[in-house]
Amino acid sequence: AAGQLAVGIVGRLCEVKNHALLLQVLARLKQQHPSFSQQVRCFLIGDGELRESLEALTDKLGLRDCVTFTGFRADVAALYRELDIVVLTSLNEGTPLTLIEALNAGCPVVATEVGGVVDILGERGETLSGFTRWEHGLTVHSRDVKGLADALAYLLDRPELRQQMGAHGQAFVKTHLSRTRLLKDIETLYRELASA
Repeated sequence: AAGQLAVGIVGRLCEVKNHALLLQVLARLKQQHPSFSQQVRCFLIGDGELRESLEALTDKLGLRDCVTFTGFRADVAALYRELDIVVLTSLNEGTPLTLIEALNAGCPVVATEVGGVVDILGERGETLSGFTRWEHGLTVHSRDVKGLADALAYLLDRPELRQQMGAHGQAFVKTHLSRTRLLKDIETLYRELASA
């Protein structure tokens, strides 16, 4: 809806992605801010074996008015551009492709600090109450409802910071993670190996 901020989480609805954490966070924010449902819409983009139980949890927490399950979408790349913040709540991650795609679309991120997440967030900034600021987003400890709620609220309240983090993230992906850069790095490696 017009004027609403769009928060998205992209991924298979399975245990390791821990979508339930985001739902608990949304319930906490809705309790703290009665107008939350009018201001924020959350999209769970993806499908999987936990969809039914996550929909039941959404109902139990009274979140139907601010949460939408989109199911599997083939147009995810275009959807990132419609989101204001992308959240990742995983218990474990290698290199999180969803965060790279979000940053590539100029979207800041709020993520659990697991696996390779910090490798794509740029320079580490200050640690605030329960979360850490990075160049391209915010991180929290895994399974931390309060920390993730505080981080999400912090970023939702700061449009300029969201824009700045998104722009920095987009530039980072283009310079460090593009296909051209990857091919150049592989070519350099082969040249070094051939001359050794």
